[in-house]
Order: sequence, then structure tokens, then C-alpha cells
Amino acid sequence: MCRMTDVGRLSVCFLILALCGGASAAAQRNASTVEDQTRSDRIHELLLKAKSYQATDDKIRERLQEVLGRQTTSFAEFRKQCTDLRAALADSDAMEMRKRQMLAELQALFRGNTNVQNVFVTLYAMEDESDKIEPIWRGMIACSGMLESAPKIRQDAYQRICVEPAKEQLDLVTPEVRRLGWQLQDEIQKYGASLPRDFLQAIGP
Repeated sequence: MCRMTDVGRLSVCFLILALCGGASAAAQRNASTVEDQTRSDRIHELLLKAKSYQATDDKIRERLQEVLGRQTTSFAEFRKQCTDLRAALADSDAMEMRKRQMLAELQALFRGNTNVQNVFVTLYAMEDESDKIEPIWRGMIACSGMLESAPKIRQDAYQRICVEPAKEQLDLVTPEVRRLGWQLQDEIQKYGASLPRDFLQAIGP
């Protein structure tokens, strides 16, 4: 059986909308100079961009969760899982680049808001920890590729050869991702927002 949980991918588009929506409205109301208005308008543009990405972002995360949640009972099923995981990660990586660019610009635009900056610090810390997870998945994918031309006896041992080492590595990373996830949840609750339910379920109690 190969069943792994995705705790590393947060819907940052959702978070941007939840966290920055109220601050954007306040900035619009309080804009007193041309510079303030320009900054406020740019924040609003980025929020609209985040909203346009959200449906695709959610689909990518759902796809990752579906692939990682599969139970495999043979090497053929495991190999298919890894092939599908590679494709899902490619889509996820492209979205991650867009989200990182938005986050960097938003962090600069909210540089005068200490409370929002604290959330960005936690979010980036969690993103840095999450970045350690993808190489583990890619290592498992590479392992499945090497076994593809191996004798059947080795293919039948894919759990021991590929899956168990990956799980051991994930066990070292996921506690900190979970801790930062709950810290982030605590921080954005101050704004009356919450992280997506599926993410909270993934990081556990």
C-alpha cells in the first residue's frame, strides 16, 4: 500500500484573499495621497489576480491529494501513481511561482502593517519547510523509474525500496509544517479568517 498525505501545499490564493481583503478595503478608505491611492489600487489588482487563480489552485491541490491518497497494491499501480504525481507537481510548481511573486509584492505593499507582516513571516517559514517535501516525492518518483526495468522480485519490494524511505523522510519534515500551519491559523483568525478545511485536516490536531 502506498498512501501519503499532502501537508505541504497551502491554497495561498485563498489566504491572500482572506488576509488582505479587509486590509485592502481599509487602504482604499484611508488613501489620502496619490501614492496611497496607487498602492491601494495595486493591492486591489493583486487580489483580483489571486481570485482568478483560486479555482485552478484548488483543482491542483485536490489533484495532488487524490494522487497521494491512493492505495497501491502492486508495482504497476505504484508506478502509475508516481507518473501522475510527476504531472501534478509540474502544474503545482507553475502555480507556486505565480503565488510567490504575488506574495513578495504584497509583502512589500503591506510593509507598514506590522500584523500582516507577522503573517507573511510565518507563511514564508511554512513555505520554506514545505519546499523540503517536494524533493522527497521526486526521489520516490525517480526510485519508481529505476525499478521499472528491474526484475519482478525487486519491483514487488517497491514499498521497502521506494515508499518506506520516503515516509521516513517525510516524518522528519511534517511536524514543523504542521506546527507552522497551526501558528498561521492562529494568526489569521485575528482577522476573522480561517485556513481551508482540507488543509487543516491535512495538518492534523
